[in-house]
Amino acid sequence: MANRIALIFCLIGAGILMAFVTEAYAAKNYGDMHNAIFVNTIDGKRIVFTIPGVHPLLGDNITVLLRGLETPDMHAGCRRERERASQARDILTWLMKRASKITLKNVDRGRSFQVVATVFADGKDIREVLVKKGLAVWNTGRGHKKDWCS
Repeated sequence: MANRIALIFCLIGAGILMAFVTEAYAAKNYGDMHNAIFVNTIDGKRIVFTIPGVHPLLGDNITVLLRGLETPDMHAGCRRERERASQARDILTWLMKRASKITLKNVDRGRSFQVVATVFADGKDIREVLVKKGLAVWNTGRGHKKDWCS
C-alpha cells in the first residue's frame, strides 16, 4: 500500500514538473526565420518547411503549426468538414508555391513541443486568407470548437 501511495505521489510530481517544463518552452520566443523553403502542406494549419541556415537535424522538413487558428479536420466524420479541410490545405499549398519570400514570425514551441509560428507569404499573413474564405476561425483558446459540418 505504501509503495502505491509513493508511486502516485511520484506520478503527480512528474506531471507537475512536465507542466512547468512545457510552459517554459511554450513561453520562449525564437524570433523570426526568413526565406523558409516550402516543402508541403499537411492540412489547413500545418505546413512543412526547410529553414536555411539551421542545422538539418532541426531545420529540414520541419512541420510548423499556424498560430491561433482552428481549421476543419481532414479526418472528420462528416464529408463537408473533410471537403473544407481539403480546400484549406489546397489554398495553403497554392499560396506557398507562388510565394517568392516566406517568413516565419514569432516562432516558438507549442504545448506538445511542436513549432508554432505566424507565416507570411510575400508579406501577407496567410491565416487571414483562410479566415476570409471561411476555411478557418481564430482560436480564442476558450475550448469552443466550430462545427464545420453544418
